[in-house]
Amino acid sequence: MKQKTLPRDRVVINSSYYCKRGDRTDLILVFNAESYVVAEYHQQTGGLKWQRVVLATHKDSIDRWLRVSFPSKIRAAAAAISA
Repeated sequence: MKQKTLPRDRVVINSSYYCKRGDRTDLILVFNAESYVVAEYHQQTGGLKWQRVVLATHKDSIDRWLRVSFPSKIRAAAAAISA
């Protein structure tokens, strides 16, 4: 499966949130419609850190979207080893 690359400009997650790459290549920043950083997703580990209060339903959908669009490199490697 080909790994998706995220351009430096924004990628829309839904009508209220978008994301773009941070300074590090494995860091993806999630912004709200007002351009505030609400979360950081670390693609290397699959870790998601929330910086602002976000509705639980929005957190779930953002988390799911990030994990599907940019799967963790560590989890992918572990799955390949166990298969």
